[in-house]
Amino acid sequence: MGRIFQISIIAISLLFISSCKPVVEPPEVIIVPDPEPTQHYIDQFYYAQFTWGKSTDTITMQEPLDTSSVDTTRFYQNSYELLSLPIVDTTDVDKNTLIKDLDTIGWVYGPSAAMVPFRFEEFLRGNSDRTLTQVTRNIFRISFPYVQKNDTLPFWDIQDYIDNPSIVEGPINWGRIGNGNPLDTIWFNDQRNGVMISYTDRNGEVWESDNKPTFQPFGYFQIDSVYANFRDGLSYNIISGQFAARLYNSVGYFKDMKGGKFRMRILTDITLGPKPE
Repeated sequence: MGRIFQISIIAISLLFISSCKPVVEPPEVIIVPDPEPTQHYIDQFYYAQFTWGKSTDTITMQEPLDTSSVDTTRFYQNSYELLSLPIVDTTDVDKNTLIKDLDTIGWVYGPSAAMVPFRFEEFLRGNSDRTLTQVTRNIFRISFPYVQKNDTLPFWDIQDYIDNPSIVEGPINWGRIGNGNPLDTIWFNDQRNGVMISYTDRNGEVWESDNKPTFQPFGYFQIDSVYANFRDGLSYNIISGQFAARLYNSVGYFKDMKGGKFRMRILTDITLGPKPE
């Protein structure tokens, strides 16, 4: 009887000891936050991005939804006419002849889309005490020079844009503005319909895809989509695409722009551009 009692006491003691073991808490779950987006993360609708130069620096430009922000690092995405110039017949014309007396045989257009920094936009709006040279930095522009030699009317209209073969989906040839000298009898003989890219770097130096005597040894330009701008009504269309190009400065040095992609407004309202008389 005493032995049974002892065994019972031991069993009860063991049961009590086992019931007093410390409760092991489950390991704490650590939630790793998403990494902060870098300056190269595209999270806005209108943007342009590319790598630049031998160091392949990634340059990202985006227009925020709230363009009233005071953030000076933001960009504006503008669409406008690069040019709207008459093509005149200067064959066998005396050098003293006035341009206005010559026959117009067509018009040259240049619908363009640009990413411009805050300081440049503020200058254009008259809200800056800086000079134009000081604010003309880090500007990216896509333009579509287009010469319509059969247009002899002294005005331009929406049909000129609709008929522009440069703004279509698919691969686009490289374009060229031309020398722009109306007294040159071969004016615009070097003009090409297509696309041209220009970039004003952070030092204010201008680089362009159409500088002569060289042209494009490897580049490409692809428009992936063209559709009506019902988003904000600030242009006729919105285009997106991708590109790579070699850009030249005024003395012939070049830098490569690769891995480019964009979504931008294109074709401004006709009243915003200069209207030929």
